[in-house]
Amino acid sequence: MTKLGFLYRKYLHGSDLERETVVEVVAVKPVQVLPHPKAEQVTKYCMWVKGLPDDFPNGVLFGPKGEGQLVDVFGNVETNDLKGKQLVLYPYAVTIGGQRMKAIGFRAVKTDPETSTQIARPSDQQPPANQPAPVDHNPLDEIPF
Repeated sequence: MTKLGFLYRKYLHGSDLERETVVEVVAVKPVQVLPHPKAEQVTKYCMWVKGLPDDFPNGVLFGPKGEGQLVDVFGNVETNDLKGKQLVLYPYAVTIGGQRMKAIGFRAVKTDPETSTQIARPSDQQPPANQPAPVDHNPLDEIPF
């Protein structure tokens, strides 16, 4: 079944991810997107993946920060060489235009050497350091009026 809100979407949003998810790269291709309705089209890269829930969009748009994370995972390789490779998608908090939202990050899949089991959460990598830590509560709740 397909959920409302996903019917006409091609691209995954950070808010769609509730936890880290291991996916397999199908392809990486340039796509034309509209950042907002009044803007000109821009070229971004999209990584098409499999391994997400069936009703989720399987395209993941990324920019220069995402490319840097992909280089950290795979090195400086041709985009065609990513087909069939696995990686972890994870949500992390960002502020864009004064709005808090979730972005999608990329990191390597780790394997437990004793069991050969894939581990989605590597202990040696964290979300980008230039991002503020998410706030679990509203600081205005503590202001007495």
